[in-house]
Amino acid sequence: MAKENRPQVGSFEEQRETQRRAYAEAPSVWERLPRLERLTIDMTFKDTKLLETYSSQMRSFGAAAKAFFVFACPRTLCLQGGFDLDPIIQSLFESDRAKSSGTLQCQGWLHSSRSDNARCRLQLHYALQLSYASWESTRLSRRTRTGSST
Repeated sequence: MAKENRPQVGSFEEQRETQRRAYAEAPSVWERLPRLERLTIDMTFKDTKLLETYSSQMRSFGAAAKAFFVFACPRTLCLQGGFDLDPIIQSLFESDRAKSSGTLQCQGWLHSSRSDNARCRLQLHYALQLSYASWESTRLSRRTRTGSST
């Protein structure tokens, strides 16, 4: 009976807990991407299976926000799916670029059978906008955060 009360491996509950822990452990934007003042992500979703319609989303991250750029799939019954924009944002930041757009496809599952035709495949069309702080404002901001006066 105790086995029935435990979450199944790969369950929705386990998925939420894993993401919650990753978010809690994420550093702030200014710790991870020091020159970044603001990051804006515009997201629209396209359902190629024509099962549902999803609202567009806009997320904005300031310097104090958590640098966690993994988003759950908005499809209610998608298991182990979602969209990881982290490597795209990191690459954009490292190359000092301010804009990027593209498409990602959810690789989650809609059925426990996990056959290829059970894949979610919801598409995320994203547009990223990075706003960088000037060198002087970054230096002054760091001095304030660290409490140094020199």
